[in-house]
Amino acid sequence: MLFNCSLQSSGSPLIKLLSGNTLGECVAYLEGAGDTILGITTLSINLIPNNISSEDSYTVTLKDNVSSVQSNYLIYDTYANVNSWIDNQSGKSVLNIGYQKRQFVQI
Repeated sequence: MLFNCSLQSSGSPLIKLLSGNTLGECVAYLEGAGDTILGITTLSINLIPNNISSEDSYTVTLKDNVSSVQSNYLIYDTYANVNSWIDNQSGKSVLNIGYQKRQFVQI
């Protein structure tokens, strides 16, 4: 499961994306790291972890041009690579692109 975590770390706000089995595992990790938890939400999104060490993440919402079904993606990569990936998604239209600096942690 993916958990989007809003934290207070060393006086600065911070966002981490944690991949773990349970919410309890996520909370235990964050408490062990000494972060103050401000909020945790579960994400139902398709993760594309091309470059998770960069912390640059883009949320992309695409709509299928035939069925109108929307798909949500969280892509760790450069903007140029994300844009190239979008261009290769045939039969789909872009509804939204957003950027967020977000550390990725696999528990």
